[in-house]
Amino acid sequence: MNYDDIIGHKTEIESLQRAIKNDHISHFYLFEGEKGIGKKATAKVFAKHILCKAKKDDGPCGVCSSCRKFESGSHPDYLEIAPSNGMIRKNEIDNLIKQISFSPFESAKKVILIDDCEKMNKESQNALLKTLEEPPSYINLILVSSNPKLILNTIISRAEKIHFKSINANDMVEFLIKKENIPLERARIISDFSQGSIGRAFELIKSDEFIELRDDVIRLVDYCIFGREYEVFEMSEKLAKTKEISENVLLILLLYLRDVYFYKFTQNDRFLINKDKVDLIKKHSILEFEKINDIIKKIYFTKESIDLNVNRELLIETLFFNIQEEY
Repeated sequence: MNYDDIIGHKTEIESLQRAIKNDHISHFYLFEGEKGIGKKATAKVFAKHILCKAKKDDGPCGVCSSCRKFESGSHPDYLEIAPSNGMIRKNEIDNLIKQISFSPFESAKKVILIDDCEKMNKESQNALLKTLEEPPSYINLILVSSNPKLILNTIISRAEKIHFKSINANDMVEFLIKKENIPLERARIISDFSQGSIGRAFELIKSDEFIELRDDVIRLVDYCIFGREYEVFEMSEKLAKTKEISENVLLILLLYLRDVYFYKFTQNDRFLINKDKVDLIKKHSILEFEKINDIIKKIYFTKESIDLNVNRELLIETLFFNIQEEY
């Protein structure tokens, strides 16, 4: 893998390339940004670049012994830590600290990547902090986080922060068409629903169920409009089967209502996300702007309640009956 394999993040990658070119690599980085947008992929290429023996400015060579070992997962100077059962515990950090104390085996540097670092418990973070106060000169530590608010300020203050933004929609569509051979119309749908997350996009590529779920949600909106209460009750159970499905339902509903709102305001279907549903969007645009905003507020309330483990089926059912009342 090389920088060319990463979608977007051109500015961030150029900054990392300059650091290597000018030999100004920080001992400690924090890669922060939304989940699934390519932070870890970039961190791994950067680690591979640091360890590469060819010392090329634009990226790892891919052919030296260091690059080959990195790709095979056997590089002795690269260590990667990720949560186990949702947490990174102190004993794992203690083991990491021992590894840090040993000089590199083959390279001038030793690179350590901690993924989802916000899942270190308090004891783990405090243990890591002691090492960060006086890191060995040969260490480069990269923390990757989707929620840096959970990390101690005393750790964050020592890091060079690289903020990753959501991937541009056009870049996502181009990648899906060229690299994944996705038809244009489906690529656009996947791009819009992934909300700038390449990880999310890959999940949707593999999921025929998502397209079916989108059809079910939009059909249910139609049922709400025309008062078919039995179907609303029957489908709500299906749409709340798991937390993941419930979250997808809310996202689909939110973006669909965005389309209804946009079409009602502009009478133009050019920028709709659900372009293949334009006839239904026109049909559903009878809803008043104020009522659309009310439903959107209820969607956010439902999402927050699901996050708090309130009964999903009841929440989804109540949401759609509320939508029915708004029409």
